[in-house]
Amino acid sequence: MQELMVYSHKIFALETKEPGTEFEKYDPECYTVKVHVWNDAVLEKANLPLDEKTTPLRVPIHKESKLSQLIEKLEEKTGIPAAEQWIQKKNPMVNSVTVEIVSTEANMEKKMNYCRIFDGTTVYLERKAAKSFWEKEIEKESNRYMIKFNHP
Repeated sequence: MQELMVYSHKIFALETKEPGTEFEKYDPECYTVKVHVWNDAVLEKANLPLDEKTTPLRVPIHKESKLSQLIEKLEEKTGIPAAEQWIQKKNPMVNSVTVEIVSTEANMEKKMNYCRIFDGTTVYLERKAAKSFWEKEIEKESNRYMIKFNHP
């Protein structure tokens, strides 16, 4: 192990795959954005934590891309027209969580890091409506307490 320069306190990542599938090629210039797309089944999963209510799409995008380019990719993957997309993300504050609407007209030509979208960022996508469904769910989640027991 010393020849490989592996010492104590090293962190390793292990990637697994199903037989017959290929590993995705790693591109250090790309971000992977996790996108939870709204559907009515979310309402039926009231007792689950927010990020377990849907399976996120993993959208790879170059880290120098503009928000409008992410929206175009989401249109291809989800079928939701760009003009109807409402992209939101959680914005943790000191004692609470607020919802930040990312897909504003002012952000369209700005780079994703300006919109605070980085590698691994989770965003919530839905069609524009009078009131945001994801915002209601995020608000519920911020008022919920999770108690976990460590029972050996």
